[in-house]
Amino acid sequence: MGVKLIEPSRLVLARKRAGLTASALARLVDVTPQSIHNYEAGRQSPTEDTLIRIAGALMLPESFFRLGPVSDITADEVSFRARTKMASRVRGMAICSAQLAVEVRDYVLSTFKVPSVDVPYIEQDMEPALAADYVRSRWGLDRDAPAPNMVHLLESKGVAVFSLPPLGEHLDAFAFWRNDEPFVLLNLQKSAERGRFDAAHELGHLVLHRDTTRLNGRDVEREANEFASSFLIPATGIKRRMRSNTTLDRILQEKSYWRVAAMAMAYRLHALGLLSDWSYRNNVIALGRLGYRTGEPAGMERERSLLFQKVFAASSRGVAIKKMSSETGLPLGVLGELTFSVEPTTVPSLGVTSPSAERIDEVSSVWPRPKLKAVGH
Repeated sequence: MGVKLIEPSRLVLARKRAGLTASALARLVDVTPQSIHNYEAGRQSPTEDTLIRIAGALMLPESFFRLGPVSDITADEVSFRARTKMASRVRGMAICSAQLAVEVRDYVLSTFKVPSVDVPYIEQDMEPALAADYVRSRWGLDRDAPAPNMVHLLESKGVAVFSLPPLGEHLDAFAFWRNDEPFVLLNLQKSAERGRFDAAHELGHLVLHRDTTRLNGRDVEREANEFASSFLIPATGIKRRMRSNTTLDRILQEKSYWRVAAMAMAYRLHALGLLSDWSYRNNVIALGRLGYRTGEPAGMERERSLLFQKVFAASSRGVAIKKMSSETGLPLGVLGELTFSVEPTTVPSLGVTSPSAERIDEVSSVWPRPKLKAVGH
């Protein structure tokens, strides 16, 4: 006799997240593939012993499978890059991370007050560079200065930013809208500088491609790349600092100033006419010899979530993350994968009102008036 019915969509999510076919999972838990199909279709409920084996094989607690339905997110709604190179299994695993991110975000929204969404919706066609300049102006960013921490900036504008588990070289990052809420998921396996570009690239998708029917268009990725380059290295700012056909040393100085990858810096200078074709080609070759084609030697520190630091600092001794784990049915390791591996330790000067309503000093000017406080206490 079956136990209380599990939520079929949760079994589908958990299996795909593990990268398993129904037949592979059936072998692991010693049932028939048809039984797995029946569980996932809601036609049959597993026994207590079978559910225990399923939970163990998929490394999730039994309670996870008894929660409500998960959000239905399709690949067509997501700004995947290199779609043709990405295996369908990897694409499915990435979608599962997005679904879990929605679960965590729902918990955060039910418990804390976070910044409201301020991501402009550009309905008419606008050149990516102009759109980037518009967003910078709207957000009060100095055109002559580098963008601040991109994860902090997006969070301060109401974007739900999460990290991804290692899912392969063809998955950099992706973004999507869920109702009126923007999400960005970033691959932490890339360099910190590449992570900043990925965040700006996904912001470009959120601003330029909210109409998901355009996400499969030929020019979509080019537009997002152009938006990211313009957002991170504004033309007016770089032209004030640079002359044409600059040296390799100056390229490296500027890449550190603007906090971007060296190759991205060279590309931007070439696109703006500040490097000739000949100089660009030679500098790219030189950068490749120095290791900048595959990484960023002596690069910057990775940008991570401020919001989750604040959430987990809202109570002592890890109570907040343990409660989140209990409410979402997600083990601490899975939550760590999604939240930039933020440790639930006390973080000073975070501008969060704890459940006991004790005020902590507000955060730096990057997030001038943080709106994160516990609600319902």
